[in-house]
Amino acid sequence: MSTSTKTRGPRRKRALVATTAVLALVATAGVVGATSASAADVDSGTVNWGFRAAFRTYVGNQTAALPPIGALPAGQRITVTAPATFDSAGTPSVAGNNETLPYVFAANSGSVGSATAATINGSGAVAYHFPSHAFDITIANPTVVVNGTTGQVLADVTVVIPENNVGQPPGTTSLSQVALGSIATASVSLGTNSATVSGTGVTLTAAGASALQNFLAEGAALDDISASVALEPVVVPPATPNGSVTLSKNTFDPAGDTVTVTGTGFFPTVNGTRPPLNGVPGGVYVVFGKFADVWQPTAGAPGSARSASPASAGGTKWAVPAASMATIGGAAAGAIELNPDGSFTATLNVKEAYTASVPATGNYGIYTYGGSGANSTGYETFTPITFATTPPPGPGEHEQTITATVPVQEPAGEFVWTIDATDHAVTLSEASNQGAYLQSTGDLKPVKVTDTRAGSPAWSVSGQVGDFTGGLSGKYLGWTPSVTAPGAGATAGAAVTPGIDSGNGLKDSSVLGSAVVGHEKGTGTLGAALDLRVPVTTAAGTYTATLTLTALS
Repeated sequence: MSTSTKTRGPRRKRALVATTAVLALVATAGVVGATSASAADVDSGTVNWGFRAAFRTYVGNQTAALPPIGALPAGQRITVTAPATFDSAGTPSVAGNNETLPYVFAANSGSVGSATAATINGSGAVAYHFPSHAFDITIANPTVVVNGTTGQVLADVTVVIPENNVGQPPGTTSLSQVALGSIATASVSLGTNSATVSGTGVTLTAAGASALQNFLAEGAALDDISASVALEPVVVPPATPNGSVTLSKNTFDPAGDTVTVTGTGFFPTVNGTRPPLNGVPGGVYVVFGKFADVWQPTAGAPGSARSASPASAGGTKWAVPAASMATIGGAAAGAIELNPDGSFTATLNVKEAYTASVPATGNYGIYTYGGSGANSTGYETFTPITFATTPPPGPGEHEQTITATVPVQEPAGEFVWTIDATDHAVTLSEASNQGAYLQSTGDLKPVKVTDTRAGSPAWSVSGQVGDFTGGLSGKYLGWTPSVTAPGAGATAGAAVTPGIDSGNGLKDSSVLGSAVVGHEKGTGTLGAALDLRVPVTTAAGTYTATLTLTALS
């Protein structure tokens, strides 16, 4: 048998070239972020596998050895290469013959993602020597892979066939990480920084049979495989503060009252930058006061912008981890516990004239911000409060009381629209011949419309395309608008037929979507199926045009 190398060349495809149109949309779009989770890496462990018990018996006994070579001496028939060892706790396939024990391979790399996803890389090798049967087979570095409830066993395979008189072509074949075995049932059990993997119903794959030069047939039963590993701890990045508060009430007696403040999302992950909590989580001040319009430390506002009721009056609390409460003076100094999950509960005293020098301007409210210089926008919140007014004295004998009520005015709101995609280019399908014309289709990038304006005035979004490059008229493009996410009173515009036979298609401004006066507030998303129909005589190539969207409100 001679060693051969196969090289794969590039794949060739034949395609019919036709017209493709690319539209560039003119508008502003937002950016959507993404997150991902990490698997735990393998630190150390073992992979236990005996390859195939019947094969160990066959090679380990060598009762069928042929002359003139005969059987190898015991101890030379099956050998292992470190860090692999014979599994002394296992069962030999031939009683009393420890050369037929299964194997333990070292596991020092791989990863475990979940109870259905794992890759454990073993190291070490086992070699089967049977010269009278013309083979020397080495199986090294087995890898067990779990994907769902099934899996695979991969391994490096080297087969050496010496010169022989039994009809085997001599040569050497060496392959890396062959998919040697198919695991019918695989499972992963997770512990604290540990995992065990089990694979049963293992059979030889077609690739494995080929790698072994068909000394074993595809489908042959292989031994079950298992692994036990220690995992490196997964480092979880500290949570980013995203604080919010709720109040037990929002209207108070100006002469004096109390409020319970409940906070969540104030994760103790931002360290203080000044005493007394310099270098450790600085916690959060929870304050009643009358602050300036711009009060946030992260915005550079000075301390004078934050007029607060003092801790001695019960108007300021400092939420810190339990270990730091004594450091800042304990409960007497306003310390309350900031729990590891970022939550706290505080009770504050509220009084309109909380100090002799209440600022003439500013906003009464409950405020939170970072303590000890632990500045973070995630700690900064403002919840407005109001004080109940004292009714005037009743009218005299010859007086009447006139009361007028002005309701809270609806906020002005805003009208905003964007293309809901980072890529504003639309690539239509390769044109297909429809007999009377060539047709390309595609979908407009989503257009998101948000309208929260008072009175809900009417709005519309329209589109108009210019001519394509290469002298192709924009009239050949049409669309069928749709509302892909209802909201903001959005109604799809009328379909526009491509101007292949008549009309100007989207070369004339056409409504994508609109809403009537008095529509519901909110956010809706518009879309459109694009339809380009060009004459069959159009030259092959790529044509580009710009579709401009315009909003009226």
